[in-house]
Amino acid sequence: MNPFIIDKKSICMNDFLAFNYEDDQTPVVKQFDCYSDLPDPMKVQGINNQALCYVNENFMYVTKDNHTINRCGEYLQLVGAYQKQVYCMIAGYMNVYKEGVTESLEGKYISVNSRIYNQLSPKTKAKNNYACQFTFKHVYLDLGMNPTLVVVERKKNSNIIAIINCNQIMFQIRIYSETIDEFIFSNKDGKFEVPNYEGNYTVRANSFYNNRLEINEINLNQADSFEFDSRFPSDKGGNCYYVVNNDVYSPDEKNESVYFLKWHILLPDYAINLVQMEKTPGGIIFEPTDIINGKGFISIGYVYITEMMLDQDFTHVQFDMEMEDTTDFELILADLVYKTDFVEFTNTSFEFVDKDLKTKYYKTDKKVSITAYFKPDKKEFSNGGSIKFLITKNTYIRLQNITLFRSSLANNQYICDSTSFDCYGTECQITNDSYPQGTSMWSEHCRPACGFCREGFVCTTAGRCIRELNNNLRSGIKKVITLLCLVVIFVV
Repeated sequence: MNPFIIDKKSICMNDFLAFNYEDDQTPVVKQFDCYSDLPDPMKVQGINNQALCYVNENFMYVTKDNHTINRCGEYLQLVGAYQKQVYCMIAGYMNVYKEGVTESLEGKYISVNSRIYNQLSPKTKAKNNYACQFTFKHVYLDLGMNPTLVVVERKKNSNIIAIINCNQIMFQIRIYSETIDEFIFSNKDGKFEVPNYEGNYTVRANSFYNNRLEINEINLNQADSFEFDSRFPSDKGGNCYYVVNNDVYSPDEKNESVYFLKWHILLPDYAINLVQMEKTPGGIIFEPTDIINGKGFISIGYVYITEMMLDQDFTHVQFDMEMEDTTDFELILADLVYKTDFVEFTNTSFEFVDKDLKTKYYKTDKKVSITAYFKPDKKEFSNGGSIKFLITKNTYIRLQNITLFRSSLANNQYICDSTSFDCYGTECQITNDSYPQGTSMWSEHCRPACGFCREGFVCTTAGRCIRELNNNLRSGIKKVITLLCLVVIFVV
């Protein structure tokens, strides 16, 4: 059974940042390497290919059926603003500290080397480019080789082993022969401690997704490494598309003190001086910053810290606002900009990408809705924009919403968040066909792949394996009871 792809669309998570761990702007304060104690770490394909990524310690472990499993060797597909798919192998964890940034991330970041980082984030314009947002998912690559069992350390009464070059993380091994039958769960570091059994035996490795591999008739004292007889199936699935939140501002949005992973609302004046606006419930009040031809001038800016291509990712942006009087309303223009400095909000930290977006507006006595259309044939990095208009002087407007509308390029995926990166103690993959018993934390399309129940069991809507009700047996019992009743009737 292939447990990977149940839906043609992929589960893609988009609320993580990537740090370049080779950049001195992001110091690593704690680190764990999965393979540093191997006799030859270069035999791990991910290390040999320099395709390494490190998660935060909070996301290094995944829980299933009350067991904690290490992610060592798990592969991810990453995609950043370039919309180029990059693959990396989780090689451990790195805890990074960046004042004013990492405190609010709750561990939702990975650390990669410069080679991978430069494929996620364009370095053509931005200064202080030490982090970028990306979209990612689990992926099951064909590594072109069977996994290998490596003896890492020999102790007096046991051996420490690791399983490398496998496209699924290991959950449990079974050692069995005519005289042995033992199940061993992985240690916290992803390795297994196997007692020194006598004679030959079979090693069966069970993956997190309940698939199996075997090595037959071996003893760990015979050699330092053993190749498995086969490998797990591979499936890349559909590609993820880099996306950010399309809800730029809404009245019920929390005014969180985070810098990344959110849209910032700005008030530029006619001289392009900037004021960052606080996101207040019930709307944001904007008052004219200048008087132009007897009318009040207002500009509303929106910007995201990391890069994207607004022309590609979205079709248009819509601003909804209320004002005291729409009689003198006059739309001037809508533009796109690129924020060139990750640290500062100043009039020199932006450059214009497009000063002439097509616009239209609809107004009533008290409300105006403005739409600015992007250009799908344009492929240039941008991460913000503004609208400029005139209103009756000595009045104000109340911004109600700013909404971006996604292009069809992102339709190949389900946009999910960090909760899809763990199974949170569940035992199996929840689907629409799961047995109705209990609930889970995930929406329908963001349920993580957590394996399948063994034969004779079914998965519930709470992600637990329960014994399958045998409909044929129940039907047979009913027939026997019916037959007995008929016999009794005829005898009487």
